[in-house]
Amino acid sequence: MPGKRPGVPYTDTLEFERFLTERAARHAAFRAEKLKSADGQHPVFAQCGAPSVYAGGFDFEQAVSCGSDSDLAAVLDGYGSSHFPAWQEMSAAELGTRIEAVASAVSTKPAWVSELQGGAACTGFAAWRRVERSEQKRWLWSAYGRGTKGVIIWCWRDEVFGRESSGFGIAGSDGAAPERLAGTAATGRLLRAHGELLEGYRPLAPRVGVVFAREGYQLDWAENGRGAEQARGCTVGWLRVFERVHVPYRVVDSAHPSQLEGLSVLVMPWPLVVGEDLSNAVEAWVKAGGTLITETELGAFDERAFYVYPEDRRLAGAFGLRSQGRRPVGALGRLEVRLGAGRVPLEGSLPVEGWLETFDPEGCDVVALAPGEGAVAVRRTVGNGSMLALGALVGLGYLRSRDRGFESWVRNVVEAAFGQPSVSVSPEDGEVVQWRIGRSGKSWLFFVTAEDPVTVVRARFNRRRLARKRGR
Repeated sequence: MPGKRPGVPYTDTLEFERFLTERAARHAAFRAEKLKSADGQHPVFAQCGAPSVYAGGFDFEQAVSCGSDSDLAAVLDGYGSSHFPAWQEMSAAELGTRIEAVASAVSTKPAWVSELQGGAACTGFAAWRRVERSEQKRWLWSAYGRGTKGVIIWCWRDEVFGRESSGFGIAGSDGAAPERLAGTAATGRLLRAHGELLEGYRPLAPRVGVVFAREGYQLDWAENGRGAEQARGCTVGWLRVFERVHVPYRVVDSAHPSQLEGLSVLVMPWPLVVGEDLSNAVEAWVKAGGTLITETELGAFDERAFYVYPEDRRLAGAFGLRSQGRRPVGALGRLEVRLGAGRVPLEGSLPVEGWLETFDPEGCDVVALAPGEGAVAVRRTVGNGSMLALGALVGLGYLRSRDRGFESWVRNVVEAAFGQPSVSVSPEDGEVVQWRIGRSGKSWLFFVTAEDPVTVVRARFNRRRLARKRGR
């Protein structure tokens, strides 16, 4: 019997989870092949209920068991996801991470929003808040600004079947239908008037990447179940911080290391499992000049979920990083990172979750110390690039409690890696203002959405830097 529940030896469970992820992609390819054999004229798309960076599983469903977005998009003509921001109480930054994750997976193929909340939600015999015209328009244009080529509103009239009946209709009975329909009509007129321009639009390719370590999610579920909360929380936390500091980024699937191309900064959240292909690609990328930030326990387990002793860890060894084991967090709530010299000025106070990992300081710059324990964050130059190892689950700490100091530190690290941004927008809070910029032919398109319609937004453009940029 396969390992179908958490708490049994990791290897059995991880193998079964890996099988489920691969099976989903093969099933999608099978369906696409059969459809195309009968109709070779129309594209074949599919959708996910939630992007795979959010697919930590449930008590009844293993992590990433419905497939990885990048795998699925690779065998289809386009790919999309469902988003119900009011129902699931998403912040602007959370919705942004979800749309961006799908855009990263499809690469140059069309991305779409397969379900966007139309009206008030409903589950069971209850009442939920209505969906306002202004917020629905923000959701729509945030998607288009990130390169989405189509949006389907779910649904037209309220649903009639099962526990979701009486909800979700854009023309439904939550009291806001006339305003919503007028707003959608206005959006439709804009789309028709500028359809060719929008069809050719491609956002500028980002220079920051965050690794989605699918095997890490599966390892976490094998131990804890509960939605792989540590692995997912670390990853989503880093995505959320880049949203909030207005730094465009790409989600890099751990099984698709070619997605590293063009990046200058890479974050590896929850990096407990690092496969051979990704390990080789990241090592080469750093030596060629990349800036790597990794959380604790880099490569602590192999692809079969066996623990790897610190001296035998492939990628950590290539960077001269030697773990000295985990320690309880105790009273240490933050990592006070201090490094005044070097390529990346690292000075800030970073949130701590999980545990503390200490490192052998030999050959490294020690940038954070824990009283009585030693080095808990180190930096090392590797070839033309650099590696920074943080001995804690920083992304998870940030997700649980927003931290402005950490946001400032992240912004400084990114600017130190590749200079001042090409576009600066204020207010500098991605929960208040969201933006993306790109090209359509010879034209520049700049998309801005704001949570409050009376927000004054100011933007500054570095035309020289923008002239060297390319689309996604």
